[in-house]
Amino acid sequence: MRTCSFMLALALCALGCGDDSDEEVAEDMRAASGAGQAGDGDGDGDGDGDGDGLTFQDQVDAGGVLYGEHCAGCHGEAGEGTDIGPPVVGDGALPLDAPEGAGRDVQFMTALDVFVWASETMPGDDPGSLDDADMIQIFAFALFANGVELDVPLDADSAAEVVLNE
Repeated sequence: MRTCSFMLALALCALGCGDDSDEEVAEDMRAASGAGQAGDGDGDGDGDGDGDGLTFQDQVDAGGVLYGEHCAGCHGEAGEGTDIGPPVVGDGALPLDAPEGAGRDVQFMTALDVFVWASETMPGDDPGSLDDADMIQIFAFALFANGVELDVPLDADSAAEVVLNE
């Protein structure tokens, strides 16, 4: 498993998945990323393996734009946090256990744990306003901002390997 030396914060913008189970949210993440689909090999899900799928860096680049549009207002331009949103980059971001009064009742051990939680709760002012692909791109941007680089496109499997807290 990959270990992130920074504590990733991803209580960012995500889609609201209502009553979906953790496994359903993870499956949605796999489908939206296009990665990990049978017979593909290049991450775009079309089965041809020709390399025209998004790379992790493509996801990061697109996620930076989306973060600025949908998340920076609450979490800060550089992810430093504000009076209304916690930091999503650097020290103090996403501890294993939520600070008292944070409104979270799950531990953040892996990046997938954060994705599942954020999928159900973010963005705080408009849950469900972002589709799965946008969420994954924002998530890739946040991982990269915290020093995580992946050799594969971000999906549920790669997110499960990014250890935030032990």
